[in-house]
Amino acid sequence: MDRCIIFGDSNSFITNILLEEILKLNKKHKYFDIIYIIDTQREYKPKNFLKILAILFVKFIFNKKFRTITLIKSIKFLYTDLYKIGKKYRIPVKKVSSIKSKEFLSFLEQNKVDVGIAVGCPQIFSSDVIRKFKYLVNYHNSLLPKYRGLCATSWSIYYGEKETGFTFHIVNDGIDEGNILIQGGFPIDNRRSAFEMEIIKTEMAKQKLLELMIKIKNREEGEKQQGKGSYWGRKEFEKITIIENPEELTMHEILKRLEAFEILKIRIGRKLFPVTDAVYTNEQKGPFYIKTKDGFLKIKRILYMPISLYLLYLKLFKRRNNA
Repeated sequence: MDRCIIFGDSNSFITNILLEEILKLNKKHKYFDIIYIIDTQREYKPKNFLKILAILFVKFIFNKKFRTITLIKSIKFLYTDLYKIGKKYRIPVKKVSSIKSKEFLSFLEQNKVDVGIAVGCPQIFSSDVIRKFKYLVNYHNSLLPKYRGLCATSWSIYYGEKETGFTFHIVNDGIDEGNILIQGGFPIDNRRSAFEMEIIKTEMAKQKLLELMIKIKNREEGEKQQGKGSYWGRKEFEKITIIENPEELTMHEILKRLEAFEILKIRIGRKLFPVTDAVYTNEQKGPFYIKTKDGFLKIKRILYMPISLYLLYLKLFKRRNNA
């Protein structure tokens, strides 16, 4: 039986959904000897459940896109992490700050690992790590070869794609460039938030995990990626979501970014604010209006809250920190 480790992210609901299903299926079918779960999140922070509940409440009350059955069902995956899931299935979790480190390479050699499955891994696999496996598979949240890298769902919305989806692929030396094992997609619906569409595609991928595990066991080669690819990393994400000079962009461009990425850091006066909703207006009437290249936008929500509630939140937050 293949010795297997699973790579995940302790801050990712994608990891939670897929990891839980893999362990449940493996318990039933016994395809692999899963010896470890690897937490690849560099800065793990235990979840503050009151904070999560407050954010969900604010989103639900003030933002229509966050009032759906899909999002309500997903709450359970926001309240757990790979440490709790590992404990449930009695599989140890190892925290690895760098999967490129000599210590991790030594760990792989000592444990004689055959198979690796990455389900929400924020780190990039080096050639040295890849060669330690007989078979290494990754989950990516786009229809490869398009939108390799980060925030694939948001980029696909931003560029007006008609469809989004997921890919399970073999890992090679290129980022998200390996042969495709399984893909699935669905039409983009602008009435849904990017977050909800992320949950939908992860649930679709979950339904394909038994098929994936069989393909891994049989060492299937997969199919080479076809067509022109694209890659979006951290620099590209920050460039489009941090707006230092809104007057250099059109109203349409700013609203288009908001629809795709849902939260933008926009400079208003001397400070960057986490804006989540804005609308067209004819003139600048106060501090939370911004001048654009072709007009003005009224800021309606900051951090998903009405302005007045956000200002109250800031006061309470500062008071707590000063206490």
